[in-house]
Amino acid sequence: MHWMNTMVGYCGPFKYQSEYCEKLRSYLEANLGWMEEQMGKGEDPEYWHQVRLALLQLKGLEDSYNGRLDFPRGRFTLSPFGFL
Repeated sequence: MHWMNTMVGYCGPFKYQSEYCEKLRSYLEANLGWMEEQMGKGEDPEYWHQVRLALLQLKGLEDSYNGRLDFPRGRFTLSPFGFL
């Protein structure tokens, strides 16, 4: 209910994708790529391990939503939930 009251239609499938929404998506994708790069570098491993675990949880939600019953694999994406 909270989602419907606050976020639905903001940059979602029920509203035309505005220029702002495209910029926001581009920024979030670039930031996600940077995070993956940082996780791969091995600097501050404790911190980036926790970030990876949080992203794996979101990936698991996405996989479950899509009917996949396997350990989350592949790159992290913003789809379908856009990081909720």
